[in-house]
Amino acid sequence: MRSIVATIEAHQRWIEDTATGKRADFFDADLSGKNFARVELPDGTFVGANCSNASFRSANLVRGDFMGADLRGADFRGAKLKGSNFRGVSLVGANLNHADLIDVDFRGGTVVDINNRTIGREVSDLSSCALDFAKLVRAQLSGANLKGTSLIGANLKNANLVGANLEDTNLTSADLSFANLASARLSNANLERVNLQHAVLRGAKLAKTNLKGAALGSADFDGVDLSTALVENTNVRVGLANLPPHLQRAFRDHEQWLSSGGKAGERCVLTGEDLIGVDLSGRNLSGMVLNGSKFRKGNLADCVFAMTEMKRADLRGTNLERAIFLGTNLSGANLANARLDGAKLRSIEICNKDGVRTNKFQKTTLDGAILVGTSIPREALATCSCVNTRF
Repeated sequence: MRSIVATIEAHQRWIEDTATGKRADFFDADLSGKNFARVELPDGTFVGANCSNASFRSANLVRGDFMGADLRGADFRGAKLKGSNFRGVSLVGANLNHADLIDVDFRGGTVVDINNRTIGREVSDLSSCALDFAKLVRAQLSGANLKGTSLIGANLKNANLVGANLEDTNLTSADLSFANLASARLSNANLERVNLQHAVLRGAKLAKTNLKGAALGSADFDGVDLSTALVENTNVRVGLANLPPHLQRAFRDHEQWLSSGGKAGERCVLTGEDLIGVDLSGRNLSGMVLNGSKFRKGNLADCVFAMTEMKRADLRGTNLERAIFLGTNLSGANLANARLDGAKLRSIEICNKDGVRTNKFQKTTLDGAILVGTSIPREALATCSCVNTRF
């Protein structure tokens, strides 16, 4: 411990006068469990050092070099680390709550010492860390492992998290505005009330991610599957491009089937599919089989449902404004509180296989359906079958 104290004292002299002092260099040193709380060590070097369970609480370590250091279980609460190098480190279980980590580099990285020994790791490990309310503005975290880490209230504005593992993380109320999360893994992460305005999430994995109440203005979700994400009280628009590949393919094949008169593509059959909150507004969904599918609180405004099978479909709270239902089978469907302003529910004339009219009509069927809380007038249903329909 005496040599550590001497090194710190020499470093403090170096800060004042580089000619009389000496910069602290703890290269490859065993500092496990040592106490550096509140020390003044800006520009210090800890390359390859074993600092596991050491305390750096409230220390001034700005521009420090921790390349490849073992920092497992270390205490950095409230430490000043702005501009430091944390490439290739292990911070598993470390506590960095309220730390200043602005412009810190957490990317993976290795160096080889004079003994041909490799220091560092290809992927920096920050799993199971505590980073609550830490300042991580412009931090470089691309490819880092942050699985299971707590980042409650952390400031990650403009941070680089490309390809980072953020599975099972808690990012409640964090600021990720303008952050780059392209191809990041966020499955099962909690992003409730997060600020993601102008963030890039292209190719990110958001399976069962909680985005409730998140601010998503101008966020880029291009190609992201949001079908299982929780997006209540957000302005996120879950469209066809945000659905799983098999659903995107089913809709594309059906469009081809419709436009070719059944000669190409394939009729879409999605029995019992979960499409809750999805925006399919303006699409021609005629002829689809959607029995038992869930569209709750989705947007189906201006859609066309000619001879579409929607028995027992869940359409509660769905936007169906100006939608056109022609010979649609909605038997047993639940349309409670659905918005049907301007919607048309009518019969359709059946044609034979050659496209010739038969003078036979198929009614839109609402038998056993629930329309409680809807605004559609009864006269608009004059040509529909409404046996045991609940209004």
